[in-house]
Amino acid sequence: DYTEYNPQSREEWGVKKQKFIDSGFALPNLPYLIDGDVKISVSWAVARYIIEKYNRNDLVGKNSKDGVNVIMIMGVVRDLASTFATIITSEDYSQKIS
Repeated sequence: DYTEYNPQSREEWGVKKQKFIDSGFALPNLPYLIDGDVKISVSWAVARYIIEKYNRNDLVGKNSKDGVNVIMIMGVVRDLASTFATIITSEDYSQKIS
């Protein structure tokens, strides 16, 4: 079971993020996972935690070659996401998509 949270604005996320900081969350960021006393952010760390908690190493490949390929793909996805995030969070976003 989980509760999904999608902030509707930067301001709303800022308030929630400050609450995380105040509660001792090491790296408050989106996405995040709180599982009892475990508080994790960063997409790959969240995924890795779930994989290990439920003993689903098959999700990262059948062997070390597959595992390395998964890591490479995650790197590309992270790079793309970072580029998109930079664009959509810029002040002149509306001008960039025109």
